[in-house]
Amino acid sequence: MEGSPEEEGPAGDGMVLFLEEGSPWWPVVVGPLLALGGGLLESTAPGGAVWGLWAVVAVIVGGGVAIVVRARRRFLRVMLTPTLLVQGSTTLPVASIARVVPDDGSGAYGIRVLGDGPVVPRKYDGIVLTLVDGVQRVAWARDGEGLRRALRSLVGPAASTAEPSTPATSPPGPEQQEADDPDEAG
Repeated sequence: MEGSPEEEGPAGDGMVLFLEEGSPWWPVVVGPLLALGGGLLESTAPGGAVWGLWAVVAVIVGGGVAIVVRARRRFLRVMLTPTLLVQGSTTLPVASIARVVPDDGSGAYGIRVLGDGPVVPRKYDGIVLTLVDGVQRVAWARDGEGLRRALRSLVGPAASTAEPSTPATSPPGPEQQEADDPDEAG
């Protein structure tokens, strides 16, 4: 979901161009609603409801869901302003992005991911960025194409359509090592 122009980024650094919060807060109310429904159902039985136990159910389920929602909002948040790209708890100045690598379908295997995880989160799209120091990093968002468009609007079309760099080569596999070993060639 893209942020509206009137939204301010962190420390008032301008409008938010792209925003994904990671998770909405509404799932937290599931625990209290479940407890209310259970209590109402139990109140129709002989002896009535034990509301104290249903309150404990509401706190346990609601609290557990609140912990998960808070973690998702912290680690899966994506925000782009004219000066900053925020990926989870990692903040990258937009000025340090040299170009947005065109999506050629090859993926971003072996390139370090921005944010707190070792890989692009599941159900998120990766966007390969080349930084001004030549290092490549992978940004990610649920709406990958939306983030790519917003990044290209900041970095510039000429920089983002430049020829993609060659991917890093992986170390040779066991088959290639055996073929290159002169001691084994006899």
